Amino acid sequence: MAAVKTDNVDSDKNIPVKFYADLPDHLKVSAIELFFTALNAKLKPILGNDHHLPREFLADIQPNSCFIAALDNQTVGILAVKDSAQGFLNPTFKTMKRLYGPLGGCIRLLKLALLDHSTADDELYIEGIAVDPEQRSKGIGASLMAMAEDRARSLGLKRVTLEVIDTNPRAEALYARIGFRPIKSELITPIRWLIPFPFREVTLMEKRLNQ
Repeated sequence: MAAVKTDNVDSDKNIPVKFYADLPDHLKVSAIELFFTALNAKLKPILGNDHHLPREFLADIQPNSCFIAALDNQTVGILAVKDSAQGFLNPTFKTMKRLYGPLGGCIRLLKLALLDHSTADDELYIEGIAVDPEQRSKGIGASLMAMAEDRARSLGLKRVTLEVIDTNPRAEALYARIGFRPIKSELITPIRWLIPFPFREVTLMEKRLNQ
């Protein structure tokens, strides 16, 4: 599995950041751990906060549904996507039963389903994006986003979408600067009666692509 480009350089180590169009085996652990940090506000209230938890879902990820930035054999950036066929993280009942028991597993799967975004045939949905704090402001996130847009164009898709929560206005402003616009906001008050999410509103943003 070859890196698609190495044009970013860590100035402290003089090591090029490698970008991958899917997930190599040797980066799976660090990638899913970083992915969980990206979706912590959504996943923690459902799955818990055990720091070993992300590794329990290694069998439930789709390696070709993400883009990776790696430095010194560690994932320093991940952008996970979902199209109309599949997403990056797809927890199975087998995994959930092993972690939480039959009833607890079923309940948590139902709660995860409440968060699921139904992706249209013309859409590439960004499930989550995260960059290691020590590697921010170096263009890694922008490079991952460009790779996602290129993937969408190659598949003939017309738009890229993502969700932002109301407790992260800086992210919404950042996405607006790179061409995303809000198309729908939704209060999650009914869901918060069941799940103690630390946010109240989710906004869906969209970027139309030039083919």
